[in-house]
Amino acid sequence: MMVKHKLTHIILVTISCQLCLAAFIGPVTAQLLPKPVLPVSANTSYQPSAGTWNSSIIYKGEDGALVYYSDENFNRIPDFSHAGYRGGGVPLPVLPVRITLSPSSTGDDTEQIQQALDAVGAMEPDENGHRGAVLLNPGEYRINERIRILQSGVVLRGSGDDEDPGQNTVIHAARRIGDGGRIPAMQVGRGDVDWNIMSGSPLTEIATEFVAVGNRNFEVVSAAGFEAGDEVVIFSAATREWIEAVDFGGIPETEPNPWIPGESSLNIAYQRIITGISGNIIEIDVPVYNHLNRDLSVPMVFKPNFSNRISESGVEHLRLVLESDSPVSANHAYNGIIFNGVTNSWAYGVTVLHFIHQGVGATNSTNVTIQNARALEPHSPVTSPYRYNFNVERRANNILFTDVHATEGRHCFVSNGTASASGIVFSNGTSRGAHSSSEGHRRWSSAMLFDNLTFTDPNRSSYLVGLFNRGSYGTRHGWSAAHSVVWNNTVPQSNIIIIQQPPTAQNYGIANRGTVSGSGPFPGTPGFIEGTGQTPEITSLYEAQLYDRLTLGVPPDTPTHLTLETNDQNTSVKLDWKHLSLEEMTILIQRSIDGGPFEELARISSSETSFVDEVTEQGFYRYRIAAVDNGRMSGWSNLSGFDMSLPSFNLRSPAAGTTVQLTGESTSNVNLWWTATTSGFPISYAWYLDQLDGDFSEPLLERTSTQQLIQITYGELDEALETAGVERDATFEGKWTVKATAGPLATWADEPFGLQILRGMVTASDEQVSAELPQHLELRQNFPNPFNPETMISFGLPESGRVELVIYDIMGREVSRLVDGYLDAGWHQIRWDASRFASGTYIYRIQVDGKAQTRIMMLLK
Repeated sequence: MMVKHKLTHIILVTISCQLCLAAFIGPVTAQLLPKPVLPVSANTSYQPSAGTWNSSIIYKGEDGALVYYSDENFNRIPDFSHAGYRGGGVPLPVLPVRITLSPSSTGDDTEQIQQALDAVGAMEPDENGHRGAVLLNPGEYRINERIRILQSGVVLRGSGDDEDPGQNTVIHAARRIGDGGRIPAMQVGRGDVDWNIMSGSPLTEIATEFVAVGNRNFEVVSAAGFEAGDEVVIFSAATREWIEAVDFGGIPETEPNPWIPGESSLNIAYQRIITGISGNIIEIDVPVYNHLNRDLSVPMVFKPNFSNRISESGVEHLRLVLESDSPVSANHAYNGIIFNGVTNSWAYGVTVLHFIHQGVGATNSTNVTIQNARALEPHSPVTSPYRYNFNVERRANNILFTDVHATEGRHCFVSNGTASASGIVFSNGTSRGAHSSSEGHRRWSSAMLFDNLTFTDPNRSSYLVGLFNRGSYGTRHGWSAAHSVVWNNTVPQSNIIIIQQPPTAQNYGIANRGTVSGSGPFPGTPGFIEGTGQTPEITSLYEAQLYDRLTLGVPPDTPTHLTLETNDQNTSVKLDWKHLSLEEMTILIQRSIDGGPFEELARISSSETSFVDEVTEQGFYRYRIAAVDNGRMSGWSNLSGFDMSLPSFNLRSPAAGTTVQLTGESTSNVNLWWTATTSGFPISYAWYLDQLDGDFSEPLLERTSTQQLIQITYGELDEALETAGVERDATFEGKWTVKATAGPLATWADEPFGLQILRGMVTASDEQVSAELPQHLELRQNFPNPFNPETMISFGLPESGRVELVIYDIMGREVSRLVDGYLDAGWHQIRWDASRFASGTYIYRIQVDGKAQTRIMMLLK
């Protein structure tokens, strides 16, 4: 019997009666309650609609739900709404004040602040894991050492983040903090969280061959030891196969320092919670943000050792000024506020100034919200690796930066976290005076969203936002971002947003203002770009996705690998696809004919993975499918098309009215050819020769071919004319035509061509008379000629020897070497498949023991 576990909801902590906390905290703090990220209800509007334009691959449907489309490689825009505190859409809690401080008369507040935080951290947490806040009254504070929050449920709260210390909390971080190296002035978390497997944890492979980006269900080899509610890590190693698939990171293997298999910075790691198990099928709370392809790397699932991680902690309402020697110095505190080793934590209403590297950032952390924050006026040289105003580093998952503002940064909004950073959202923010670009910085950060950002007064004239190949920059940055989106950003018209497509993935630039380009500093295919200059109906993609999920529920996984094939009789089309879910749901199948609207074809159980469509009418058929569960629809699968039409075609040669003189060897040929037709079914052609007054129902001669070419020997024609009673030296008045057949369809050439044949003397060929070896090297004309796409080349060797048979284009460049080796004496035939070559004239040349012959042939497509 199958054991089934299901979490109907991810548990969301709701803090009730927030206003009653104001009375407890006191009048000053009551004015500073964080503006929460409110859960949205079905009766609220998540955002005003700024425009009317909609994307072709994600938009609001008639029922208000977001509609997603997948491309032919199963890429789709992922759901970013899980970023932030407790998975997004949950109010930031307001913890009660336990200790209140004022500036010390000693001029050093490090000890009193740290002792107060530690004291609150030693208190008993409530049912929500909250201990309380340390409140800093208005004034100027000074710290000479790093301040650390080391326990869960602890908040450092100031009285405001503006400049005036009479009304706000202004903390000066002494320059000497920089003497300790690259450490922050404030750190939330212990910093030593281990993402490796926990002792005693089960370890299993993901058995599903391909888990598409955006999906949450997969089968494992064994689900034993796992249950709903477990926190797990999904790990995909940087194998040789994956490195090759992503073109060595956009750095050719022949160039110095390409990406190397096994580099830890290239390993993908997702922290997730199991929401359901059925047999060996596991469902997780947040979708995967990169395709998990077993052909490239076998993904693993295990329970991590997060025992040293803290949660429910934050920094609020303060201004942090890092003291420095000058605006370009680099010997003071390296970072401002860093979250390191936390989950479900936040920074709200903070301003950080004069940092060297990061203003506010996160690493080794999940589900952090940075809201209503400013990272301003960094003090450092304007060069690498400085001025990353809002940044994530390695093992940062589902981090939300919203209502954030940066000045004078090099990379104002950035992921420096390599392949283990994903689900990073920068939403509703501004950048002023940027010196370089906001971007995925290096090594395959996935699912980054640059959402409704505005860039003004930049200090550079080139690109300001980039999802692109960074090639050999820095530490061999290569492909910096995958499955990432730049949505509704504004840059000056003279600046550029770069969107390039990495191998095996996609990046998107949608509804941006400024110049959007697929060309970057290193080679790359342009990504998906549309709506440049438009004002979208969806102003913030993050807010739209959050509203969609919280009001309508999590959609089912998108079906993938939709393929079509015909049956043996070529009378129907079979659809096959892949889809996984914990519970049975409905598969919706839609079909479009000749570019018309998609219409519902069928609804079947998700236990089925195929469907047969009986098609008898001509047309170009396209299919798409989606999963439907309780009215909630998944994204659409990849489109799969099938050409059921059989367009008309024309005869070409011999032209109408041509006279053929049938005189010579019986093996001589008449070449006949016609234009091609197309169909999704295999096409065969039937050639017919008939009397001038015939209707081809009883033809004089017929032959079949899979190409639009046929060759009839003089001997065959002579025999047919003999049967028809045509005397020697008499002229046969006839006509020829061709019928194409594809599956259940058939069509004739537009009109037959008249053909006159003068029946002369046809004699047996030398080969028929004698089986002797060729007397000399002989290269014959290819057949058929013209051809598409295959032809046969025959040649005779009077004696054994080393043979070279080479094809050249009309410019004399070698395009194919068919023979390069020793062959025995006799007649030989070689087939040439020119499928990958363009139409045109080609030269083929044989060389044997210093002797050579050359002929010309024509490829017509």
